[in-house]
Amino acid sequence: MVYRTMKSTWVLSLPFVFYGAAFLFIGVAPLVRGSHGKEWVQNVASACYATASSSGSLFFALNFGDMGGSPVSTWVFRACVIQGTQVSWQSKPCSSILTYPQQVYIAFLWCWGASLAKLSEAGVAQSSPIVSQPAIVSSIGMVIAVLLWVLGFVLFKGLPDYYRQSPGTVPSFIPSILRRKIVLWFFMLVVSRRSLTVTHIVQRLTMTQVIQCFFLSAPYGRNWLYLWDSQHLPYWTVSILVLFFFVGAWCALLYGVSVYSKSHSWLLPIIAIGLVCPRWCQMLWGVSGIGQYVPWAGSPFGSAFAGRTLWLWLGVLDALQNVGFGQILLHTLTRFHISFTLIVAQVLGSLATIAARGIGPNRLGPGPVFPDFSFGILQGFSHAWFWVGLFAQIAIVLVALRFFRKEQLSKP
Repeated sequence: MVYRTMKSTWVLSLPFVFYGAAFLFIGVAPLVRGSHGKEWVQNVASACYATASSSGSLFFALNFGDMGGSPVSTWVFRACVIQGTQVSWQSKPCSSILTYPQQVYIAFLWCWGASLAKLSEAGVAQSSPIVSQPAIVSSIGMVIAVLLWVLGFVLFKGLPDYYRQSPGTVPSFIPSILRRKIVLWFFMLVVSRRSLTVTHIVQRLTMTQVIQCFFLSAPYGRNWLYLWDSQHLPYWTVSILVLFFFVGAWCALLYGVSVYSKSHSWLLPIIAIGLVCPRWCQMLWGVSGIGQYVPWAGSPFGSAFAGRTLWLWLGVLDALQNVGFGQILLHTLTRFHISFTLIVAQVLGSLATIAARGIGPNRLGPGPVFPDFSFGILQGFSHAWFWVGLFAQIAIVLVALRFFRKEQLSKP
């Protein structure tokens, strides 16, 4: 509502008010007496952070708002930078040079989580920092809160004139959106990656596409833990691999696609479609047991090293595919349509995640979607849900290829 009724500077700066409030409540929590009070203050902090994170779609779409006359290679470069520097899918873009990819941030958070889990399994008691060092937690939280509020103020005052225009009106907007099949495809993409069957979108799609809406949200945490759970691979080795792939390899891809997109504007979307399903492959490798032991590597260390190397490379390809899918939207829709599409997709993705946790076939573990192949290849292939999940992911890219070629604004 703010986006449609007020200048864009408001929706780009207000999220930092909520981000700051989240860290303020985190800092205040240690000062609250009673465990019940602390818990509720932390719940409010989580709610504030979730509210701010939901603005990520607007940050992505509006980042390209003033680039209507720019060459496609500039779009590609900026999209890669956004994908590389954002902290999560619903985070802030950065139009400066790539520094630390989002995967690095997430990977080391999971390293911390894996370390705590191993200590807990070993019987080592872990005291909460809120209990043991409340003054430090309060100080850090409040300093971060002030810093985020300053960033919000700088955005509000420093954004260029494009973001200070009053929003216009678009006649027959909803009917025009529903006629764009690329939008409906994107909704199905988000839902299939978050796990839900959405009836009012399904009416516009084939039954083959309906079946695919279940699979990739529930094993997310287990998939990341695979990176750090080997007893034969030290954390420092994994850290070097993470930096090599998520910084070095990503920078190389960033340079390559930005250069070749100058003469082939459709290159990155076609690469994204051609990769088919790297995230599904990564999850299959990480959670099904296939990647736990690689016999041809020669030793336990070599097995763990080869397994994590392949997992990280699939993660790089998944990030590249996400950028390509974003470019598909930029090639086929106006910036206003992109904003609407991403906001709705974010809502559908949230509902899909909730449904996956409740009714998904893999809600309690990898289950039949990613069966344990250590019991045998034929036994793993005997699960129907495995084939349904695979064909669903393949159907997604086939539909994307058809709609992208038909609806892109400038055909090669």
